[in-house]
Amino acid sequence: MLVLKLNVINHLSGTTMYSFFHWDFLGQAILFKGWVTNNVGIYVLTLFVMFGMAVFSEFFTSYRHSLNYNATDNPETTPLINDTEEVSKKTSDLRKNWNKFSATHYWKTFCHIVQYVVNYFIMLVVMTFNAGLALAILGGIATGYFIFGKKRVADNIAEEELCH
Repeated sequence: MLVLKLNVINHLSGTTMYSFFHWDFLGQAILFKGWVTNNVGIYVLTLFVMFGMAVFSEFFTSYRHSLNYNATDNPETTPLINDTEEVSKKTSDLRKNWNKFSATHYWKTFCHIVQYVVNYFIMLVVMTFNAGLALAILGGIATGYFIFGKKRVADNIAEEELCH
């Protein structure tokens, strides 16, 4: 049986880019021009880094969503400065507008960006079609979910909300 090997050699960096999953690791460009697996040691280190990045992604996903489901962050229960028990509609509107520009909202926005960057880096590494790297990432995602996913399940956070 004839196996057609579709690969393209990048003449600028000297690396090979495959369009199917493979086990080759020499000359594998990872994310940046200078991150090329030229020997077994660099490749094994890269496997551990990708595993750790996937575990961190799951941790950060749980952390970011715990920020949204924290009872103290609810605008209805978080008091504004010198708030009394009788809250008028004007004060309630002021509280909602204030919370849009609060430090926690800036922190949540920063966490959102970090989560997307890490996940896109993971996606780009999987798109190298290196089977070892893909398995390291899948193992990291499984391990991270096993460790940190309990909190998301316990808080009844819908899985649809965690797609990115």
